[in-house]
Amino acid sequence: MHIIAKIIITVCSFLCVYVYTHAQPSPITRELPEFSEGGETLFSTKYKKRLGQTWLKNFLAQAKTTDDPLLYDYLDFLIHQLAKHSPLTDKELSIVVVDNPTINAFAVPGGVIGVHTGLLVYAKNEDQLSAVLAHELAHLSQDHFARLVAQQKRDTLPNILGLLTGIALLGAGSDSQAGIATIAATQAGLLQRRLRYSRNYEKEADRIAIAILANAGRDPNQVAAMFEQMQQAYRYQARPPEFLLTHPITQRRIADSQNRAGRYTVKQENRNDYRQSEKYYQLMRVQAKISLSQDIAKLKDSFKAQVHDNGIDYFQRAYRYGLAVAMNELNETTNARHIMAKELAQDPSSIPHVIAMATIENSNRNPQAALSLLKKHISLNPDNHPLVIAYAKASMSMGNAGDAIKVLVRHVRKYGHQPNVWRLLADAYSMVGNVLGSHQTQAEYYMLYGQFGVARKQLRYALQYARDNRLARLQIESQLKYIEHLEEEYQLLQ
Repeated sequence: MHIIAKIIITVCSFLCVYVYTHAQPSPITRELPEFSEGGETLFSTKYKKRLGQTWLKNFLAQAKTTDDPLLYDYLDFLIHQLAKHSPLTDKELSIVVVDNPTINAFAVPGGVIGVHTGLLVYAKNEDQLSAVLAHELAHLSQDHFARLVAQQKRDTLPNILGLLTGIALLGAGSDSQAGIATIAATQAGLLQRRLRYSRNYEKEADRIAIAILANAGRDPNQVAAMFEQMQQAYRYQARPPEFLLTHPITQRRIADSQNRAGRYTVKQENRNDYRQSEKYYQLMRVQAKISLSQDIAKLKDSFKAQVHDNGIDYFQRAYRYGLAVAMNELNETTNARHIMAKELAQDPSSIPHVIAMATIENSNRNPQAALSLLKKHISLNPDNHPLVIAYAKASMSMGNAGDAIKVLVRHVRKYGHQPNVWRLLADAYSMVGNVLGSHQTQAEYYMLYGQFGVARKQLRYALQYARDNRLARLQIESQLKYIEHLEEEYQLLQ
């Protein structure tokens, strides 16, 4: 199974290297052949989950991701809503948001979905974004990596996890030399042979994505719209993105997706909008632009140029939101507060506006107003991820780390897969002098990044403060054993 593990991760690398921003049809209920050896299933859900989580630790440690809770919360909700209407059997998914301007998304065995922030900037509406995400879910639902491995399972390739990481680093805009060196150290011939199979799987995923959109109450015609946008965007470039070189967008492909989309009845009753989704999506597009910005002053001017007096549509509201946030980052707090107060008055329940207003109040040296605003809304939405993070930060900024600990300890039960939650909780423990708790939570933070040596060191520090605390010692010993288990698994799958 050691070789099989390597091959699985190789296949995952193909699926990651392409930008699955396409779509066409086939019956969503298609059954797959069952691949097995000696009567035992070759690729169990549990095994794929282990592979996916191992890959995710590798990726988080080396790629630039964003911990923006608004972007994560939005994408997590949207992807899980689409998954409900997909043929995916295991709907337990892990979402990673990559802070990168490129148009990209990827799927990894074990239910890991990655989304580049550049994709939100590029997709003009939520259904276009959904078309890309549905394509990723289609890859997972059809077990493309397992089918590819079954066809080529005798092939071997040393250090496939390294190849996968190298490809992901290139796609994520990390150290390109490191990514190229990692890939060059492997035998890339296997990748080339599998491209032939990958093209067929791309077509199949395109078709299934259209069915997912229609079943989810979304516009399947947006698949063709995304194709056309991509074709126009890269028509005059000397070298288009790698995924377009291997999967060119043709008029035939666009026409096929248009024809296929017309065969489906859109089930509007299944659409579950997230806080009036199109309005919210435009806010998240602006949030992504802010996250990616290298020149906040230039971005502010861009938003300002697009704002029209008395504009009331979704785009105008989003531009004003972005303008106020950019102004605040440039210390123009008075103007920022004036704009955001008007916007919040129009939609008092908008969580992005609530958080932005609280941030501006804090910048305006009015932390109590910020905390009061967040406290009001967190009482109405106690499990809302962005609100909890904002409230914890606001509490800590006022020296109320104890209040932050209360909400974070409960929150980490559901969001323990988010590194920033552990990091924030560790800081809160430090503020109240709980050195033991700080070291324990820092260990959890480092484990998520696969930095097991650093995590172990944190736990050894924690043991020094737990000499008279039997329960804490037992917890730490359990954490140390878990690290050993993760290290063994990590080595096995490399």
